[in-house]
Amino acid sequence: MSPHLVRIIVGILFLGHGLGHAMPALPLLGFRLSASHSSESWLLNGFAGAGAASAICVAMNLLALLAFMGAGLSVAEWGVPREAWGRLATAGAFVSLLALVLFWDAYPFLFPNKVGVILVDLFAIVTVLFARWPAALFHE
Repeated sequence: MSPHLVRIIVGILFLGHGLGHAMPALPLLGFRLSASHSSESWLLNGFAGAGAASAICVAMNLLALLAFMGAGLSVAEWGVPREAWGRLATAGAFVSLLALVLFWDAYPFLFPNKVGVILVDLFAIVTVLFARWPAALFHE
C-alpha cells in the first residue's frame, strides 16, 4: 500500500474520530441516543456539580475534536502542516481517553463508541510514541 493511500486512510480515520467527539454535547442539546447518554461525570459531579461537570465534558471533547480534526487534516496533507499531526494526534488521544474515563456515559454505546474511542486513541499513541510513524508516513 502506498504511503499516500495510508495517509488518506489515517486522515479519514482521525477526522471521523474527531467528529465523534461532538457526541457528548448531544444530551445538553436534548438529544439522547440511549437511556444512559449523559454529559455528567461519575467523579466530577460530586465535586463541581452537574453543570460544571457537563461544561468540562464539552470542553474536553471539544479539545479532542479539534486535535483529531487537525491531525486528520495534517496527516492527509489537507491544509495543516504535516509535521503537526503526531503532536495533535497524541494530545487528542490523551484528552480523549481521560474524557472517556471521566464521562463514561457521554459515549452512548459500548460498541462502536467506547471501543472505537479506545482503539483509535491507542492507535494514535502507539503509532506516534512507539512506532515513530511521522517519519515513516511521509517518505514516498
